Amino acid sequence: MYSFYREIHPPTGVDHCVKCNFYSHAEKNLVVACSSYLRVYRLTEVAGSSESSAGSAGHCKLQELAEYQLYGNVESMDSVELVDSYRDALLLAFSSAKLSIVEYDPATEELQTISLHYFEEDELRVCNHFIMICMCSV
Repeated sequence: MYSFYREIHPPTGVDHCVKCNFYSHAEKNLVVACSSYLRVYRLTEVAGSSESSAGSAGHCKLQELAEYQLYGNVESMDSVELVDSYRDALLLAFSSAKLSIVEYDPATEELQTISLHYFEEDELRVCNHFIMICMCSV
């Protein structure tokens, strides 16, 4: 017996987001995880936002740059700055105890997997979400 899954409508709710230098250190990006999709936005400061009252955050405009489909739902996400890298990488945790580090590849304009980890022991599978929370809070 075979089963299959077909997505009728792409997800619209946001599960996780992180502000990082995803494309380069010259621009700030907002990376949003929506179920099995990653959406990347450029953060552009709106003119006159520096005149905002003290203590309030400046206003930014979002411009969607890319959307990447993943093979699984993102359970947790954070950005990491790797040594000798021109951009930030993403640390993504998936169900079934999978953890991967991905980075944008300007040559192919796609995500490139830098490191992929799979925790086989049952104790680590249960603690995968806890491990990811601890890693992201550092």
